[in-house]
Amino acid sequence: LDAPTRQALAEAWLEDARAEHASIAAFSRLSLELMAAGAPPRLLEQTHQAALDEVRHAQACFALAGAYRGEEVAPASFPQAVEAARREVPADRQGWLEVLAVDSLLDGCLGEGYAARVALKALSQTTDGVVRTTLEAIAHEESRHAELGWDILSWCLEQGEGAVQRAITKALATLQLTVPVSVPAAGASAEALAAHGRLDLKTSARLRDETLETV
Repeated sequence: LDAPTRQALAEAWLEDARAEHASIAAFSRLSLELMAAGAPPRLLEQTHQAALDEVRHAQACFALAGAYRGEEVAPASFPQAVEAARREVPADRQGWLEVLAVDSLLDGCLGEGYAARVALKALSQTTDGVVRTTLEAIAHEESRHAELGWDILSWCLEQGEGAVQRAITKALATLQLTVPVSVPAAGASAEALAAHGRLDLKTSARLRDETLETV
């Protein structure tokens, strides 16, 4: 690989690594909020498993970024992980159900669903063996995380009935998904980027639209 392509791959995989790293904190917070709402043990177990999945995803993505950069890459200090947990606390269980339902719709059904589609599509065009192994794991586990989002949403609807339905209907009315895509360095090979697990902006946008429509 030439230098511009290596640089583009390193930056793209580093962006993914940081996102996966942040997801560890998101699932940790989710487990606490599920407990606050009195969720069944099966949802708590699956949430903790998802956090462990994200640890592995982050490790793999940081390793790939380091390989393309030619030096070790590791996560930096992340104080936002604590700040994210310090949001306004609902007054009662009903409030927690509404928060969990909307968050599961946005972060689970939509966000994790999109991540799974991206990984599957990237896998279909990737030829590098190490990248394929990484994407296979991410695609399978992000799909499972999306299913967890639907399971939590279903449980919240069963528990909270009309109020949760209204919260979801309101969220669906403004549903959107931002696609964070790195702009490749000048001179980077589009073919090599695809072979090493990276999607172009047009494909990413199409997958975003498909995910939005599905949700």
